[in-house]
Amino acid sequence: MISATVEDYLRQIHLAEPPGGAGYVSMKELARTMQVAPGTATAMARSLARDGLVVYALRKGVRLTAEGRAEARRVLRRHRLIELFLVKVLGQDWADVHEDAHRLEHAVSQRVEEAMDRVLGHPAVDPHGDPIPGGGLSLAEAANGSAARVTRIEDQGPEFLRYAARTGLVPGAEVLLRSQDRSAGTARLRVGSRELTLALSVLAKIRVEPRKADHRPRPGRGPAGSRPSRKPG
Repeated sequence: MISATVEDYLRQIHLAEPPGGAGYVSMKELARTMQVAPGTATAMARSLARDGLVVYALRKGVRLTAEGRAEARRVLRRHRLIELFLVKVLGQDWADVHEDAHRLEHAVSQRVEEAMDRVLGHPAVDPHGDPIPGGGLSLAEAANGSAARVTRIEDQGPEFLRYAARTGLVPGAEVLLRSQDRSAGTARLRVGSRELTLALSVLAKIRVEPRKADHRPRPGRGPAGSRPSRKPG
């Protein structure tokens, strides 16, 4: 289990990274944002590197690995959901929620986080307008028979992006979720004109917006997918 201190470091590195996550965060900047001595920040960076959460380079600083970035985004998502919950549900002043959210983000369970997300209607931004990572509905959370349009790919690693492109699950794609088998961890869906069976773990990385389902049969097909019978004569 990742400690609260590690979560804080990952979140701050993620927030300080250059756009695209390709550059390094200097140890001086990391020490300043974490309000610790440079030696303390360096020791933590080396520990995070041993755990595979960051890449540490002498005289350059640190940058997140794919695993570290995923953890950082989970922490940031929880923090911003809590801020919105405190404002929208508990009526707290938006100017006062950051510190409370910081304390609560390390204690709130995944189950409670998901419940807050449902109550808030799967929001995309926090009270201050900052984006909530993973905001909105994931394809794995969509109801059977629901239609949706892909809005975002959560996992932006090259391997997953290539996989998403092969399956047609790209932003703007129209999707119809036919059924889910939770015990098998799979789902049947239509992406454009293709029928696919994919893992729910894949669908959890695909953000969508609900669409009104079009249940009209495709040309040359009956309502159950069979060809219509010809009239005699």
